[in-house]
Amino acid sequence: MLLQLLLLLLLLLLLLLLLLLLLLLLLLLLLLLLLLLLLLTTTTTNYLLLILLLLLLLLLLLLLLLLQLLLLLLLLLLLLLLLLLLLLLLLLLLLLLLLLLLLLLLLLLLLLHKHINVLLVSVSHNRLFKNYLTFVIVYNKYLYFFRRTAACKNAA
Repeated sequence: MLLQLLLLLLLLLLLLLLLLLLLLLLLLLLLLLLLLLLLLTTTTTNYLLLILLLLLLLLLLLLLLLLQLLLLLLLLLLLLLLLLLLLLLLLLLLLLLLLLLLLLLLLLLLLLHKHINVLLVSVSHNRLFKNYLTFVIVYNKYLYFFRRTAACKNAA
């Protein structure tokens, strides 16, 4: 929720900066027209005004450049936030998939619990596996099948 709010705030800030950029571009166009008018009607008294207008134009261009850099940084931050949001959604999807897999495994275990006997066998007599326990899974159907075939082989 906080990430979405931050994303919305960044989008609003981006829109505001774009409007400011448009306003500055219009002001720049107006100053250029004024400069052209002063250049066409130059007299000795207009030189100081012309220099001030050129300085103002230079300052405005610098401000436009800074604003464009700020917009670029803001867009980059917005892109990073979107990427983070996408990664969080992907992580949530993976966790959900893992939970679904665990639930399916539990359901399979519940369905097959009559066919599987889990015998706890101690192997503490073995020096290599001293004081460890192992789980041996014995399938009843297959154990019966192997006993029957072994009995048939012994009878033959």
